[in-house]
Amino acid sequence: MYRLLLFILPLVLVGCNAVQQMYGEGPVLITERLSTSITEYDRDLRFRNVSIAIDKDARNAAMKYCPALGDCTNSLDGSVVELCNKGGKYDCAILMQDDRIVWRGPVFMRHKATSQVLPYSGRWRLAHGWTGVGTGETEAVAHFGRIRTGPIGDAGECLMKLRPGGTGTGTVDIDCSAGVVARGTYQLEDSKTLTITARDNEGRDLKLEMHLSAGRAERG
Repeated sequence: MYRLLLFILPLVLVGCNAVQQMYGEGPVLITERLSTSITEYDRDLRFRNVSIAIDKDARNAAMKYCPALGDCTNSLDGSVVELCNKGGKYDCAILMQDDRIVWRGPVFMRHKATSQVLPYSGRWRLAHGWTGVGTGETEAVAHFGRIRTGPIGDAGECLMKLRPGGTGTGTVDIDCSAGVVARGTYQLEDSKTLTITARDNEGRDLKLEMHLSAGRAERG
């Protein structure tokens, strides 16, 4: 029995490593259509045994679902890359496994109506200046398009919701764990810097700045 377990374990590790080699790397851009599809997968399947692969130039995507939970992960992930590649027409890698974005780099989404490139998954440094709260730096983490900050003074951690408007502009809602809320606008400069100016429910002004070109993967 022990010999059998020792024989199986290396095979499992090799399988996992082979799948991880299929993870994408570096900054990547997905379409709003794919983002909407991911939301639908979450609602219908709760991401269980779902793998998604995308072309590194955002030209194609593929999804595979296995109804037998935990039964075919490795073959599932290998075949989803092949399905996305379409016989070498595209250059695909794994974006997502179950509820985890495993792409090794920041992921952005292009908003269809405005062509804005917005954070979808990743980590960025966030500079903040907030009247009565202070100035400094923290981290902003995007997870499926939802952006949450690290602690910002006595306002606590904040959830930011961006609403694209025109070219490179939009509105933002900020809700913080200490009960502070703020509303304002944002400006995208060459898809590299996101600058937010807002006023909170106590009449205090704030400014937040994310350097999107210096992001890293959401995990790791």
